[in-house]
Amino acid sequence: MGYLQSLMQLRKLYTILILVSVLAAGAQENKPKKYFTRFVLGPTISFYSNNSVHTSDTKPRPAFYAGFYEDIKMYNDFSFLPGIEYLYHGVAFNTYYFAPGYQNLYNKHFDYNYRLNMQELRLNLLFKKILGKEDRNLITGYVEYGYVLRYLLNNQLTVNSNASSAEVYSGPAQMSFEHYVFNKNFASALKLTGGMQHNFFQTHRAWFFEVSYVYSLSRVLINNSFSPNSLYINSSFLQLGLGVKF
Repeated sequence: MGYLQSLMQLRKLYTILILVSVLAAGAQENKPKKYFTRFVLGPTISFYSNNSVHTSDTKPRPAFYAGFYEDIKMYNDFSFLPGIEYLYHGVAFNTYYFAPGYQNLYNKHFDYNYRLNMQELRLNLLFKKILGKEDRNLITGYVEYGYVLRYLLNNQLTVNSNASSAEVYSGPAQMSFEHYVFNKNFASALKLTGGMQHNFFQTHRAWFFEVSYVYSLSRVLINNSFSPNSLYINSSFLQLGLGVKF
């Protein structure tokens, strides 16, 4: 009899444990996530300015970017957003070309066209302010701001004569940041983003559209032997991104 009572008590305890586990699992399943991944890509509008004493007719070339970020919720409406971006961009301008063995004559005749394509990686360390309730509002806005570390990954420079269209150089540009961090290929920038997000309540996922402005804190210098002195480029970028949060 005592054995049967003990068995019944164990059965009741087991049943209670199962119910508690099911309820806990359900609560955990409905609990809002604290970590999300965001992926975004889109076109980029580049803004460049050169040393006007040595260049003319500066024009941006086609550009695009893509990025992965971790959206780490610190509070209900505030997140930390570290991430990695890739940017492909370029610029074209007219300036001098000093062939080896010839005198460097600064005569204001910018007879050569430089086309520079660049690739860079960026480390984003941003903070995100959410405007609204992502688990209650179908559409919410947000603002992101913070620091960006730029790294010049690769580049390709082509130089052509404007008179004959002959190509006089094709290869890497000897580039460096004027105010670098760590070494000449790293520099700082600031970023500000505004966006709108469409939320899916069941999955806590979303798609979004955002506009980002990135302002570089350092000029890029081109130091090839055939280029003029003080050939620098100021840059900033307007990024138009479409992405998903999951």
